[in-house]
Amino acid sequence: MKLISFLCLLGIFTSLFSCKSREYPTDNYEDLKIIFGSGGGFTGMYTYYSLLENGQIFEKGPQAEGYTYIDKISRKKAASFFGKMTQFMEDGLARNTPGNMNYFVKLEGQEKKPYELQWAAGQDDVDSTILELFHSLNELVPKEKP
Repeated sequence: MKLISFLCLLGIFTSLFSCKSREYPTDNYEDLKIIFGSGGGFTGMYTYYSLLENGQIFEKGPQAEGYTYIDKISRKKAASFFGKMTQFMEDGLARNTPGNMNYFVKLEGQEKKPYELQWAAGQDDVDSTILELFHSLNELVPKEKP
Protein backbone atom coordinates (compact mmCIF):
# COMPACT_ATOMS: atom_id res chain seq x y z
CA MET A 1 0.00 0.00 0.00
CA LYS A 2 2.85 2.37 0.84
CA LEU A 3 4.46 1.60 -2.51
CA ILE A 4 1.26 2.51 -4.38
CA SER A 5 0.94 5.79 -2.43
CA PHE A 6 4.57 6.60 -3.11
CA LEU A 7 4.21 5.91 -6.84
CA CYS A 8 1.05 8.07 -7.02
CA LEU A 9 2.81 10.97 -5.31
CA LEU A 10 5.84 10.56 -7.54
CA GLY A 11 3.59 10.65 -10.61
CA ILE A 12 1.83 13.80 -9.43
CA PHE A 13 5.09 15.64 -8.74
CA THR A 14 6.58 14.55 -12.05
CA SER A 15 3.57 15.78 -13.99
CA LEU A 16 3.51 19.11 -12.14
CA PHE A 17 7.14 19.88 -12.85
CA SER A 18 7.10 18.67 -16.43
CA CYS A 19 4.31 21.16 -17.32
CA LYS A 20 6.41 24.18 -16.40
CA SER A 21 6.95 26.47 -19.37
CA ARG A 22 10.46 26.91 -20.67
CA GLU A 23 12.26 30.06 -19.57
CA TYR A 24 14.82 31.73 -21.81
CA PRO A 25 17.84 33.77 -20.81
CA THR A 26 17.16 37.06 -22.60
CA ASP A 27 20.78 38.24 -22.76
CA ASN A 28 21.49 35.81 -25.60
CA TYR A 29 17.92 35.19 -26.80
CA GLU A 30 18.03 35.56 -30.60
CA ASP A 31 14.32 35.61 -31.50
CA LEU A 32 12.23 38.76 -31.45
CA LYS A 33 11.82 40.55 -28.13
CA ILE A 34 10.55 43.90 -26.97
CA ILE A 35 12.74 45.69 -24.47
CA PHE A 36 11.25 48.62 -22.60
CA GLY A 37 12.08 50.65 -19.54
CA SER A 38 13.39 53.89 -18.16
CA GLY A 39 16.33 55.47 -16.45
CA GLY A 40 18.94 58.17 -16.45
CA GLY A 41 18.85 61.18 -14.22
CA PHE A 42 21.48 61.90 -11.60
CA THR A 43 22.41 58.24 -11.10
CA GLY A 44 22.31 57.21 -14.76
CA MET A 45 20.73 53.90 -13.74
CA TYR A 46 18.23 52.09 -15.98
CA THR A 47 15.62 49.40 -15.43
CA TYR A 48 14.94 47.13 -18.41
CA TYR A 49 12.04 44.78 -19.06
CA SER A 50 12.04 42.19 -21.82
CA LEU A 51 8.91 40.66 -23.37
CA LEU A 52 9.43 37.50 -25.41
CA GLU A 53 7.11 36.26 -28.16
CA ASN A 54 6.00 33.39 -25.94
CA GLY A 55 4.73 35.92 -23.36
CA GLN A 56 7.46 35.60 -20.76
CA ILE A 57 8.51 38.85 -19.09
CA PHE A 58 11.94 39.45 -17.59
CA GLU A 59 13.42 42.30 -15.58
CA LYS A 60 16.95 43.67 -15.31
CA GLY A 61 17.36 46.13 -12.46
CA PRO A 62 19.83 49.01 -12.31
CA GLN A 63 22.59 46.99 -10.68
CA ALA A 64 21.68 43.50 -11.90
CA GLU A 65 24.01 41.54 -14.14
CA GLY A 66 21.28 39.62 -15.94
CA TYR A 67 17.56 39.34 -16.47
CA THR A 68 15.20 37.69 -13.98
CA TYR A 69 11.92 36.03 -14.92
CA ILE A 70 8.99 37.92 -13.35
CA ASP A 71 5.75 36.96 -15.12
CA LYS A 72 4.04 35.58 -18.20
CA ILE A 73 1.15 36.71 -20.41
CA SER A 74 -0.64 34.83 -23.16
CA ARG A 75 1.04 34.42 -26.56
CA LYS A 76 -1.95 36.18 -28.12
CA LYS A 77 -1.52 39.25 -25.91
CA ALA A 78 2.24 39.27 -26.55
CA ALA A 79 1.60 39.05 -30.29
CA SER A 80 -0.49 42.22 -30.13
CA PHE A 81 2.48 44.14 -28.70
CA PHE A 82 4.82 42.78 -31.35
CA GLY A 83 2.24 43.69 -34.01
CA LYS A 84 2.09 47.29 -32.76
CA MET A 85 5.88 47.65 -32.75
CA THR A 86 6.13 46.16 -36.25
CA GLN A 87 3.42 48.54 -37.45
CA PHE A 88 5.25 51.53 -35.95
CA MET A 89 8.41 50.43 -37.75
CA GLU A 90 6.61 49.91 -41.09
CA ASP A 91 4.88 53.30 -40.75
CA GLY A 92 8.24 54.96 -40.18
CA LEU A 93 7.31 56.24 -36.74
CA ALA A 94 10.53 57.60 -35.25
CA ARG A 95 11.49 59.10 -31.94
CA ASN A 96 15.02 59.50 -30.63
CA THR A 97 15.09 62.48 -28.30
CA PRO A 98 16.85 61.47 -25.09
CA GLY A 99 17.12 63.82 -22.16
CA ASN A 100 17.79 63.62 -18.45
CA MET A 101 15.19 60.94 -17.55
CA ASN A 102 14.63 58.62 -20.53
CA TYR A 103 11.92 56.17 -21.56
CA PHE A 104 12.31 53.64 -24.35
CA VAL A 105 10.72 50.78 -26.27
CA LYS A 106 12.87 48.64 -28.55
CA LEU A 107 12.16 45.74 -30.92
CA GLU A 108 15.15 43.52 -31.62
CA GLY A 109 16.14 40.00 -32.58
CA GLN A 110 16.27 37.64 -35.55
CA GLU A 111 19.36 39.41 -36.88
CA LYS A 112 17.32 42.54 -37.65
CA LYS A 113 18.57 46.02 -36.95
CA PRO A 114 16.98 47.07 -33.63
CA TYR A 115 14.08 49.51 -33.89
CA GLU A 116 14.01 51.88 -30.92
CA LEU A 117 11.76 54.68 -29.76
CA GLN A 118 13.27 56.90 -27.06
CA TRP A 119 12.11 60.11 -25.39
CA ALA A 120 12.66 62.12 -22.23
CA ALA A 121 10.45 63.12 -19.34
CA GLY A 122 8.70 66.41 -19.89
CA GLN A 123 8.61 66.23 -23.69
CA ASP A 124 5.06 67.15 -24.66
CA ASP A 125 5.28 66.25 -28.34
CA VAL A 126 5.63 62.46 -27.94
CA ASP A 127 3.17 60.63 -30.21
CA SER A 128 0.21 59.38 -28.15
CA THR A 129 0.40 55.90 -29.73
CA ILE A 130 3.97 55.53 -28.42
CA LEU A 131 2.90 56.59 -24.93
CA GLU A 132 -0.10 54.23 -25.00
CA LEU A 133 2.12 51.30 -25.98
CA PHE A 134 4.68 52.17 -23.30
CA HIS A 135 2.02 52.43 -20.58
CA SER A 136 0.40 49.17 -21.71
CA LEU A 137 3.75 47.40 -21.55
CA ASN A 138 4.42 48.78 -18.07
CA GLU A 139 1.05 47.51 -16.90
CA LEU A 140 2.33 43.99 -17.63
CA VAL A 141 4.96 44.33 -14.94
CA PRO A 142 3.66 42.96 -11.63
CA LYS A 143 3.49 45.59 -8.89
CA GLU A 144 4.74 43.03 -6.39
CA LYS A 145 7.40 40.88 -7.96
CA PRO A 146 7.66 37.17 -7.01
